[in-house]
Amino acid sequence: LYGILRVRSEVFVTGQKCLYVDPDGKDLDSVQVFALEGDRIIGCLRIYGKEPGVLQIGRVAVIESQRGRGIGKQMMWQAIDYKDASAKIKKDKYDLAYKQVEALVEGEEDTIAIMSNVAAILHNTFGFWWTGFYIVRGDVLVLGPFQGPVACSRIPFGRGVCGTAWQRKESIVVPDVEQFPGHIACSSQSRSEIVVPIFRNEEVIAVLDIDSRKLNAFDEIDREGLERIMGLIQFDKQ
Repeated sequence: LYGILRVRSEVFVTGQKCLYVDPDGKDLDSVQVFALEGDRIIGCLRIYGKEPGVLQIGRVAVIESQRGRGIGKQMMWQAIDYKDASAKIKKDKYDLAYKQVEALVEGEEDTIAIMSNVAAILHNTFGFWWTGFYIVRGDVLVLGPFQGPVACSRIPFGRGVCGTAWQRKESIVVPDVEQFPGHIACSSQSRSEIVVPIFRNEEVIAVLDIDSRKLNAFDEIDREGLERIMGLIQFDKQ
């Protein structure tokens, strides 16, 4: 990372005389594409999430002595290939998870058993930070089976991301939880979130809640994949 920051400083700060603080907090959540000449990084760009479903390719930086060799173009093509490949990999993971859940729920009628195994499959397949269920109990959501750190036990109807998804009867993707009105901070480490409601007879009986420590962690691929998996499950209202 030091070598990448050095290139960006030489090109943008010193070379273009753009006086700004380069470490902007995005690098740790970014994919770095860079070119090497021996042990020296001579060019770089980064890929990061700008909003749900959108990966942004940052500015291309190549040190002055190495320009004119097509290095920037090569890095750009690598970045584009990465974007296409990462989307396919995620879709393939959801297809696999779908098949696993499909086999798992066959013949199983116990709600807690199903929720427990589904949470485990999703959590371990995708490496989410928190994966779990909240079950409708009267006018509140009550914590069900989950994987991850300690969570809120109860969430009122219409409150937070989970309560709002219940109220709206639709999935909600939140790229930055701090920007969501009325967000309930069960943990300060949660940065982005997706909530998918589960229905019985067109009524919400539970929600799947997934949190990430990264901003913009979820997109339309996640929403579609999770909705498809939740459609496999017929939870009994207990």
